[in-house]
Order: sequence, then structure tokens, then C-alpha cells
Amino acid sequence: MSARIAPESVSEELLEMTLALAEPERDLVILSEGNTSELIGDEIVVKASGSSMRTATRNDFVAASVDELVRLLRDPSADQDRLTAALTAGEIDGRPLRASVESLVHVAVRALAPVRYVAHTHPTDVVSLLASTQAASAFAEPVYTDELLILGRPLFVPYAQPGLELGRLFLER
Repeated sequence: MSARIAPESVSEELLEMTLALAEPERDLVILSEGNTSELIGDEIVVKASGSSMRTATRNDFVAASVDELVRLLRDPSADQDRLTAALTAGEIDGRPLRASVESLVHVAVRALAPVRYVAHTHPTDVVSLLASTQAASAFAEPVYTDELLILGRPLFVPYAQPGLELGRLFLER
């Protein structure tokens, strides 16, 4: 089992970022969807599946090995059952705790660059663009210079089933 329950590994910064991103007036997450993670050594501490970003506590995060999850992503024989087993950390207060199935997006980022924090949100305006027939072209190039300087090159990843399919596509792109 890769994942483990580790509330002591949740930094104040990760918790504050998670709660701040979920503030309704920011409109960055729809129904508190999305997740956040922090790289600590060779593990990511990532929000658990089914937990709300708006009400997250240290008990709503799971620690998992980046290397183990990257190996799973790159293993063509890996399936959703193996992923579920790797993300399952156990129970806390009778509630099953499993790292988000979208943890593989966070892992794919770390496979390319050891960034400390990753935030995956679903802003209404961006989701609207992604739901259009022009989604790929909307993100093909930066719109203005500041966007390029601050955010870098845009990356369009077409819809894929959350889990291995999305993680593999994200890693490939």
C-alpha cells in the first residue's frame, strides 16, 4: 500500500492554500471540487477523495510515494484496481481515506519538476471554455505577454477518465 494517513505531514501552508482556494467568492472550485498537494521529501501530501476543500482539516489529507505512483502510471499493465489499492490509506474515525484519484495529475507534475505545491481547481470560467467546441484552440497559445511570463506556456489536456487514463495523458503531454 502506497498511501498512508499522516495528518502530522500536512503543513499550515498546504491547509491554508486549500481553504483559500475554496472560498466561494474566488469561484475557483465548483462545489469544492479540486485538490491540492505538497511535495515533502519523496512523498506528496494530497487531499483525500470525497473531502471538501472548503472544510478541509489535516485529517482530510493522505501521504503517498511519488516514485511508486509514477511507476504505476508508466506500467501499461496497471489498472484502476491497482490504483485504488495504491491510493487507499485506511480509515480515520470510521471513514475510509483514499488519496484523490486525480493525485496522478499531481504526480505527473512532480515527474517533470519537483515543485513544492500543486493546486488543481475547476474555475467556472475555465470549465466553460473547456466545455466548448473551441477548447483546444482556446488554450493553444497565451493571449497576452503577462500570461506567458507569469503562467508559462499553456497546456491543453483533453478530457480523459480520472485516474490512470488522465494521469497517463497528463504525463505524456
